[in-house]
This record gives sequence, structure tokens and C-alpha cells, in this order.
Amino acid sequence: MLGKLVGAIRTAIGVRQLNKLPGFRIGCVAIDKYWTSNHEVVKDFSKNMVHDRALHMYKMVANIVASPDPRMANRQQFVDWVAEYARYQVLIIEPPPAIDAIGLRGIYGITGLLRSRLVEIAQKNDTIREFMHGFPPIQTWDDVWNPILMRYRICYATSQVLHTLRVDLDDFNKPRDWFRPFFAAMCAFSQHTFDDCLGLPSQLDPDPVTAGIKSLALSGFYQAVMSGARYPDLQWIKNNEDIKYERPLELVYHYDS
Repeated sequence: MLGKLVGAIRTAIGVRQLNKLPGFRIGCVAIDKYWTSNHEVVKDFSKNMVHDRALHMYKMVANIVASPDPRMANRQQFVDWVAEYARYQVLIIEPPPAIDAIGLRGIYGITGLLRSRLVEIAQKNDTIREFMHGFPPIQTWDDVWNPILMRYRICYATSQVLHTLRVDLDDFNKPRDWFRPFFAAMCAFSQHTFDDCLGLPSQLDPDPVTAGIKSLALSGFYQAVMSGARYPDLQWIKNNEDIKYERPLELVYHYDS
């Protein structure tokens, strides 16, 4: 099956020795691990959907590793997928006392309280409202929950595939890798955005102006990654030395995820 897919993709992008390019094999393994064979992720998708999404991922990986600058080509995909992954992550985190498997609830203003307000968010937040416009009119909470959960799973799997690619593309810092701080920053930014649309006070800071500044600074991690800096976390720290958080973002390397 994989051999046929590789052959078709190789023909489509014009690369003969695709298997020999750094990152392609590990990318294929990651697609199987995080998507195709991950029952918890794909259990509610049709077989055709699983196949089509896998094919999309294979093509994405192939185009990245065959590009003139694979590291930055991967980052270009990675930042957008992680930002979307984070957007849906804060919407599905459960409130206390439920276990927070991701390990971010309670820091950077991430509350776990958005889940119960999905219908309102779908009405008031432009991004979610546009996303939900592709589905039947909202009648119940489940009408919002189901599409968001399914999209979350796609974003999770795709982000993990791209994250795995970073190892072979010399873009991974094992002692203090920047993926988790970046994800935390994007989650915090999304939480602030949703709180704002709901008219809720930001948990980043009691002062609304300061909270807005902190949120904007967190969103700047995206630009730090796309700047091409070897260590985007270090670049972000340098750019925001005057902003104080209850937990310095550079310490967020080993939360559970």
C-alpha cells in the first residue's frame, strides 16, 4: 500500500529517489503512528477519510523533504498546524476536577472553562463561526462539539507528524526543545482570544491592557519560529524580556502532552 502511494507521490512531485531524502521515512512512520494506526484518533472517521487524509499527509511530507530548504518548509507548515491545534485544544480541555492530560490548565490563563460555552463561541468568534458554517445549523452543544473534536484530532496528528520530521531535519533541540513552549504560547493566545469574545476577564493579568500585551507577546512566538532563528524559544525570550508571566515560558519544556 505504502509503496503504491510513494510511487504516485514521487510521480506527482517529480522526485525519483523520495525514500532517500532525509525525513521522508520517519515522516511515513509518524503518519502511521499518529494517524492511520492510531485508533483513538481515527475511530470516528470513515475509512475513506482516513485514507484521504493519510494521502494528504504523505504529499505534504514529500513536498517538504524535496524542497530547497526542508527545515523552513517544515516550519511553514508546522506553525499553522500547531496554531490551529492549540485553538481547538483550549476548547476541549475539561474543567477541574477532571484530569488535564495536556498539563496546561491553570497556567497562562488556560482555564478549561471554554468547553461548556462552545455554542456561544461558535456564534461570537469569527474563526469558529466560519469553521462551523461548513456544517448544518447549530441546534445543540453536540453540533459544535463533534466537528471541533474531529478537527482537533486531525490537527493533533498532523502537528505530531511535522514535529517528528524536525528530528531528521536538524531542527530539534533535545535538551530544551521549543515545541512545547510554542504550543503553550499558542494555547494561551487562543484562550485570551476566546475569553475576549465572550466578554470574560483575561486570566493572563488583572489589568486588561497588560493582559492584551501579554497575549500579543505570546502570539509573537509564531514570528520567532518563522524568523528562521535556530532556537525560536531563545529568540522569543530575548524579544520579551520586559514581560513577566506567572511562570516563565522558557520553563515550559516538560509538561505532559
